[in-house]
Amino acid sequence: MNSKFLIALSAAAVAGSVFASGTEGGNRPRGFKFLDQKLTLLPYVNIAYTYDSNIDQVHKAVRDSIFLVTPGAELKYDNKNGFEVDAKVFYTHKWYCKYSGLNQDSYGEGITLKKDTSKKGEKGWSFLLQESYRKYGQNDDMTKSDGRGLWRDRQQLGINGAIQRRWGERFHTTINGSYDWLDYENDKKKYGKLYGWTRYAAGMQFGYGITERTDALVAGSYQKYTHSKGYNGVSNTSQGWTLMGGFGSRLERNFTYRALLGASWFEYGRDYDDYGWTYQLSANWRRNDRLNIAVLGSSYYQPSESVACSANKVYSISAGARYRFTDRITGSIDVAYRKDDRVYTNRAYRKYNRNEDYACGRLRGDWYFNRYASLYAAFEYEWVDYQGSTFLSYDRFRGTVGLQLHW
Repeated sequence: MNSKFLIALSAAAVAGSVFASGTEGGNRPRGFKFLDQKLTLLPYVNIAYTYDSNIDQVHKAVRDSIFLVTPGAELKYDNKNGFEVDAKVFYTHKWYCKYSGLNQDSYGEGITLKKDTSKKGEKGWSFLLQESYRKYGQNDDMTKSDGRGLWRDRQQLGINGAIQRRWGERFHTTINGSYDWLDYENDKKKYGKLYGWTRYAAGMQFGYGITERTDALVAGSYQKYTHSKGYNGVSNTSQGWTLMGGFGSRLERNFTYRALLGASWFEYGRDYDDYGWTYQLSANWRRNDRLNIAVLGSSYYQPSESVACSANKVYSISAGARYRFTDRITGSIDVAYRKDDRVYTNRAYRKYNRNEDYACGRLRGDWYFNRYASLYAAFEYEWVDYQGSTFLSYDRFRGTVGLQLHW
């Protein structure tokens, strides 16, 4: 199996969000080259207008128009000998036309380091290390692997790494670990409290090539959460275990996949526990140079971010496709579904027990009218249902048009 693909999947649980649209059109070269073509700098500026039918994401919708500007840059290094670095940085400011008090700043950075000591599928080592920090004014991705990320100013930090050893043509093993931190900026004068957390996780996966194109896989993991605060005598520490087995594609082809099924157990606050089936799924089909299709899905436990002394079991699935109509025009479509089951809660909060469903669909088109600039249009519809509470359920439509300058 492609070691980079395996390590990326092993380093963190796939949450099921597909972003099929890209920022490059066709095969036209981009960026400034340095160090004998090994280092590439790709700066950009994105300017956009968005109409949002429900800026507060609530049942009684309020609409507004939003302008945003996002400067950013990506730096790539490839020594042509198995070592790669990819670093990104961005800043975004949003202006609300009607409700200027919601004007927001978001910024962040991320870096990925990869090292392979041999060619794909051969005996040797592979290493992966990733770090990212984000300070969000608002996040519109409902299916993030590190938690839903409710609409609120917050900070997120993530670090994960993995080491894979291939012992020959067929057997390989991977060890991975991660650290995640989520912190909400709560203001009691404006709204109710949300609950952040810190998570430590570690896992191991074994693989054996049963055919030239198929690996049998066994994976296990452990995670520990420390919540922002304990309540009613419940500890602020939780932990969980997962054991799964399945299959994956052995070597890199136009079609790659990974499908695992197993069981997980979660102990919330060292007092309440729950267990059940769990899954991880990913598949990517590069039909040709024009069409790419991807499917992602997973299930996992995490503490509730909206209700104290409670935990959620999350189920998610998504699919997306990207098609290049010409060397200048690309289009993409993706859909996502997520279900949050509140599996248990402190007795004092049982009357607030409810499950939540999220569904989202997106369309996007990009026109790269020259090497330095592109126009795009995107449409998104989101539907959220809080079972047992119609007042909290809502839907939302957003339409965006923008100009991106890239060098």
